[in-house]
Amino acid sequence: MQAVFLFTRKFYFLADICWDRGKGGVVRMGLISNVKEEIRIIRERDPAIHSSMEVFLYPSFKVMLHYRLAHKLYLSGHYFLARWISQRGVHKTGIEIHPGAQIGKGFFIDHGN
Repeated sequence: MQAVFLFTRKFYFLADICWDRGKGGVVRMGLISNVKEEIRIIRERDPAIHSSMEVFLYPSFKVMLHYRLAHKLYLSGHYFLARWISQRGVHKTGIEIHPGAQIGKGFFIDHGN
């Protein structure tokens, strides 16, 4: 019984992070729309890229995914988990962005390492 409770608790916690509430409380999928937006931004700003699959190799793409998740955790008061995810992004890419930083849409880092 306790394992089921922990599983559902973690599921709802992750659902709160991955799903975003828009205007009027309408729930929309935040994580997938953020990934699509990051791909679109990189494709339009970097002339050297040839396909959307290449975006997954860019360190700036990886660090922005880590930042977006860490930032949502930071805003919801999960500071340790936010820093842990942020530091994993630093370890993988060499680019450090504090989870409390406010970065808007359209941010792109070219040659970040």
